[in-house]
Amino acid sequence: MKKIFLLVIFVLLATCSLSACGSSEPEIRVEEAWVRPDPLMENAAGYLTIHNDGGAVDALINVKVDFAQMASVHQTVMDGAIHKMEPISRLEVPAGGQVKLEPLSYHVMVMELQEGIEYGQTVPLVLEFKKSGQMTIEAEVRPIGEVASQDHDMNHNHNMEHHDGQQLHEQIPNDGAVVRIVAPADGLTLAADSEVKVEIETDNFSLDSTSHHWHIYVDGQLNKMVTDGLPHATLPKLEPGQHQIAVHLATADHQELEGGTVVTITVLEGSN
Repeated sequence: MKKIFLLVIFVLLATCSLSACGSSEPEIRVEEAWVRPDPLMENAAGYLTIHNDGGAVDALINVKVDFAQMASVHQTVMDGAIHKMEPISRLEVPAGGQVKLEPLSYHVMVMELQEGIEYGQTVPLVLEFKKSGQMTIEAEVRPIGEVASQDHDMNHNHNMEHHDGQQLHEQIPNDGAVVRIVAPADGLTLAADSEVKVEIETDNFSLDSTSHHWHIYVDGQLNKMVTDGLPHATLPKLEPGQHQIAVHLATADHQELEGGTVVTITVLEGSN
């Protein structure tokens, strides 16, 4: 009887090791893939959830796209009060676990988008894993302000702001960051065909060439993203009439901070 019992245990253990107790190889699947372009449709960030249902660790080592110049995995990290993006050459996916690529965390940075990308369409991402090889997935193109799941809406305090009835992009808490428009002065009147020079100063927010930047809106419409750490920019000539110039600070993945600032200027009619 004892021998029979031991034989049964051996058979069960062998069966378990081959099937029910899990594979000794990684089993990768991907869910909730989406891509968020910046407001000017120049670059984008990709988000997704990678599951590993197998019994061995794997790692994401490369991303390829055919709708942009290049793609790579980055991580958003805090350096003092600055969000910075750092490239990641290997993103480990634990056995029986998952890794989320989400805003202000790991993400796929997609550079130099091709023309013709539209919200609502899907684009292919080719993910390369160390052990599992390549996998092609489809990611939906979504605008700033949309998130991948209800959990994100519930766990982050996002707001939207409006100027003159126009909806701006996603707003997140500013953590004490302040922006002021130094030029043009509020109420300024300019001659026809004048260039509009916009200059800002900030508190608790360091403009950085690889992360922090700012957005300029004219009459509620995004006009320019200012990067490279510059505190100033020149707008195209504006039509005669009154215009609102709004400025919002933005993080590395183009989420705007609450508490932007607005000035009103007037451009005169040209002489006949």
